[in-house]
Amino acid sequence: MRELSLDGADLVVQANADGTPASIVVIRAPSDDVRARAFQDARKEFGDPNPDPRTQVRDYKDGLTQLTDMCGRPVMPSATPAATSSPS
Repeated sequence: MRELSLDGADLVVQANADGTPASIVVIRAPSDDVRARAFQDARKEFGDPNPDPRTQVRDYKDGLTQLTDMCGRPVMPSATPAATSSPS
């Protein structure tokens, strides 16, 4: 993870395990124009963000497991189970 200021905006860039950008987030910007310009300049410098879809299950605490990306950051499952109706 890298925190930086670019074009007057504060950004956070997170990388995948292979060093490619996983996400670019503009945390603070004085205006929407500055926000858009900072994001575009970060894309030019680091490349298009593309999160690594590979996940792994790691042991967590108290015998629980946690789903993480390849860098060890916790992730949420992409799909949720469909709701089922209870028997009457």
